[in-house]
Amino acid sequence: MAVCEDLLAVLSRIERHVPLTYRLCFAPTPEPTTWDAAAAINDLGVAVEGGANNQKRYLVMPTASPFTPYVTTFPNGETLGRVYPEGNPDSVVLTPAGLYSDWCIVGGNFGVALPKPSGYDLVAALQRAVRAEFRKVGTCYVGPKAYDLAESGVRLAISTRADPKSDLRLPKRKRHAEPGSVLSSGDS
Repeated sequence: MAVCEDLLAVLSRIERHVPLTYRLCFAPTPEPTTWDAAAAINDLGVAVEGGANNQKRYLVMPTASPFTPYVTTFPNGETLGRVYPEGNPDSVVLTPAGLYSDWCIVGGNFGVALPKPSGYDLVAALQRAVRAEFRKVGTCYVGPKAYDLAESGVRLAISTRADPKSDLRLPKRKRHAEPGSVLSSGDS
């Protein structure tokens, strides 16, 4: 679970070694919206209401890899550009999700759709970067800024509509005794 600052730390770590291109999945025009760096995506790490299925998705791939767009033309003449991993085996689909309003961080994910070594190489690079930058909480990884926000009371959830009882819980902090208290081991 991450907010923009956390996502940029992970993605820029990879971009330093491999230039990446980001394309908005299911773009509303024949040409998908494209960014040459994660930092250029204005609303990266900003979630919309709901869960992962409601969030923006990006096809992420090495800039040097060829991109194959898929455009659907409807009977009324409207077109919808679709960015699919199936035509782009070097790609990873990133659903970053992020902070919704100021009270909930919606969990995101990334993965590949096809078995091709280069797509898996990018997933492995993302996994290494997440493990290096984020904290493991249960079975999830939480970015440092998201962790700080969760400590201040922001929810970590799979959906803004999920029962708060199902939220990811941070580990309880150890209480430190005040010097001179009955819990203190030292003399005062």
